[in-house]
Amino acid sequence: MHENGVNEVNKVDPYDLMEDDRKKVLDFMKGRAEVMVYDIFENSGADDKYVSAVLESEERQGTIRVIQRDSKGIPTIVTLS
Repeated sequence: MHENGVNEVNKVDPYDLMEDDRKKVLDFMKGRAEVMVYDIFENSGADDKYVSAVLESEERQGTIRVIQRDSKGIPTIVTLS
């Protein structure tokens, strides 16, 4: 792997993949008052392995707000800020 995260064998940059999924998650949430995280996983088109990371990152940045969490602290309902 190259120092910038690009896999030299197949030239895939995982940060670009996560950015694509970030856009899918945010686009899916647009126009909705509250979104069940389950629906994001099932219907946004984003790769499941990036959804939680995207939600966590966007919450830290203030782009989304968590409305409800389960007993383990995992977001179950989110909204755009």
